[in-house]
Amino acid sequence: SASPDAPAAATAAPEALCTRWRATAPLTGGSAYGVTVRVVAAHRATEGLVSAALSAQGADIAAPGAPARALVVAAPAPAPAATEPDLRGFWEQLREVTAALPPQAKVVWVEHRSAPVDEADRALLDPEAAARAFTVRAAAAEHRFAVAALDLDAGDPAETRARQIAAEVAALRPGVNTAVAYRRGIRYAPEQVPAAPGPATPLDGDGYHLVTGGLGAIGRLLVAHLVRGGARNVGSVGRSPADPGAEEFLAQMRLHAEVDYLRCDVTDAAALAGAAASFGRRWGRLLGVVHCSGGVNPFGSLRRRPWSEAARVTAPKVAGSRNVVRLARAQGAGHVALVSSIAGALPHAGRGLVDYALANAYQLALAEQSGDDGTTVTAHAWPNWVGIGMEADDSVAAGHSITLDQALTGFTAHLRTGGGVVFPGTAAPDSVPPPAPTTAPAAPAPAASAATAPAAPRSTPATRPAAEPAPAPAAAAGLAYTLVRDAFVDVLGEDPGDCPLPDLGLDSLVIVDLTNAIERLGGITVDPSLVMRARTMADLAARLPGPAGAPPAAPREAAGPGT
Repeated sequence: SASPDAPAAATAAPEALCTRWRATAPLTGGSAYGVTVRVVAAHRATEGLVSAALSAQGADIAAPGAPARALVVAAPAPAPAATEPDLRGFWEQLREVTAALPPQAKVVWVEHRSAPVDEADRALLDPEAAARAFTVRAAAAEHRFAVAALDLDAGDPAETRARQIAAEVAALRPGVNTAVAYRRGIRYAPEQVPAAPGPATPLDGDGYHLVTGGLGAIGRLLVAHLVRGGARNVGSVGRSPADPGAEEFLAQMRLHAEVDYLRCDVTDAAALAGAAASFGRRWGRLLGVVHCSGGVNPFGSLRRRPWSEAARVTAPKVAGSRNVVRLARAQGAGHVALVSSIAGALPHAGRGLVDYALANAYQLALAEQSGDDGTTVTAHAWPNWVGIGMEADDSVAAGHSITLDQALTGFTAHLRTGGGVVFPGTAAPDSVPPPAPTTAPAAPAPAASAATAPAAPRSTPATRPAAEPAPAPAAAAGLAYTLVRDAFVDVLGEDPGDCPLPDLGLDSLVIVDLTNAIERLGGITVDPSLVMRARTMADLAARLPGPAGAPPAAPREAAGPGT
């Protein structure tokens, strides 16, 4: 229940981590002999310098459009800080990259101002560049590329940076997914260290607290938590109208504090400012903001996700986060808490949800920007909150999860910590590497949204919906079966033969991997729900030539901050 009458749980604060960069030994003795590398750079001069440095390492430089087993992308210089993020071009480029590269390829992605190695870097940090660098790592985890997201020092000579890039290509090994930064010739790598709790934050001051997405599952919990902590006035905003359930929740909150709700799209800066002005006229100054707005698309491959779908997920967490931070700073609020996800902090947690990884990585980077204006910005990278927004049973347990009591204790302890704070939660026994959390619809959803459901329980045979695609023609059945078998061997390392697929215990992430493998090996488009519903490999092969499926579903509100 969200009732403020419930006493605060006496729960120890959960593990909380932050990222720090440490100096590492320089790379020595690497060779790219025999590796074919394509170099893509915004400037021809940069492309030439990097190609020359790679050639000196023994690499073969691929002509434009020619196949290559390694790729170097030097992103353009960051835009001025006041420029609104425009991630569409990056998204389309990343989709092209993942579609063109072969399995086990190497990718070195080069950015500037994407890594806050020290305090001086924090003042210059570009959240868009940082989000791009992390998203490439999430995409590489999804498609099993080796990747190094490289942040270079713009003060180093161009020739020095070219040699650093070539050295990273030569050193990159299969299975590696890492980030690296160079400053004044020194190589740095990130590590997670314990995050110290922030200063105590009284909630009962004169003024009001603003909660965006306040009628969502997490938003309601945090509104109630603020009220329980002593907040006298809470203004809540969101895009949806207040339905009867929301009205009942608001009425319950009003028994304990002044709580109101206004419809407002946080991506509209003027509308957000208008809502804040309305609350301000009633209650005075803005004390703090909790930004819960956001949604998540169904599980699906990056290559199948056009920007029109991804933008619906990124907008509230990119433009919306910038707007709430600007509002808080303009009005002198003491703190902003961005409710984010481990999908933006752990690359493997973004598999099948690369657009969500991009959105949350932006929030974490935005919080890392230093500021001396008195407003502390903290992004909380949460795993699933157990039982929140989905049925609480073992079949939908997230790879990483945290109890509600732990989450609320951690939220309070780190409300004003500043920067990005990662709550890894408890890993499921078999979650290595950690998977992205999933939700379970009550029934198989159509087309792409069906990929959000977990695999059928081992004891329950998969059912065959009435509207499945027709089986493949007999002449093509053999080729289709070979394709499916090769995909299973590629992903699972074995041929399941006639084994019932539900008995393999395939989770949503493995389904994404299998879908990607079938698409890559067969040059076709596959609805992930076919993999989920198939009884055997032969059953799946018989249905591969079916239609592409229904239009994509709208993004759903995240079942928990980590989903």
